[in-house]
Amino acid sequence: MRHVKIELMAAFIGVIVLGCGPSITETRMGFAPPRPENCDIKVINLSQGALAYSMGAGMPGIETDHQSLGSINLSGANGAEPFDEANLAAIRPHVCKMGGDEVAVMMTANGGGSSGSVVYSVLKNIAKDKKDSTAAEPSPESEPSAAP
Repeated sequence: MRHVKIELMAAFIGVIVLGCGPSITETRMGFAPPRPENCDIKVINLSQGALAYSMGAGMPGIETDHQSLGSINLSGANGAEPFDEANLAAIRPHVCKMGGDEVAVMMTANGGGSSGSVVYSVLKNIAKDKKDSTAAEPSPESEPSAAP
């Protein structure tokens, strides 16, 4: 009987320890086609004003290089170190699924040890898309003229 109690206690402790890992929640504000799960993401530095501006991408009068697709909250992050490779690896599949190619840190909170959290803004670089689409369009000078 004592052997069974020890096994149950070990299983209980195992569940508690495994349950303490990081958790990830997504909030979507914009939509883009998903990218492959292991896509490249770039960490960029944007001011809070630029992040707020990115939420209005596509609205009349708002010129921005980024479209905000939403945010990812990583709770239980490694000491709330936003650029920690383990943290970036944890959010990568979510960023890619949301269609993002860049992330910016919105805020961090450090509860001590591994109990911190990081909120990342998921962004799509629309300036790059605009540049790619204009490069693909032929200029009027390069089109052959019609013979009379």
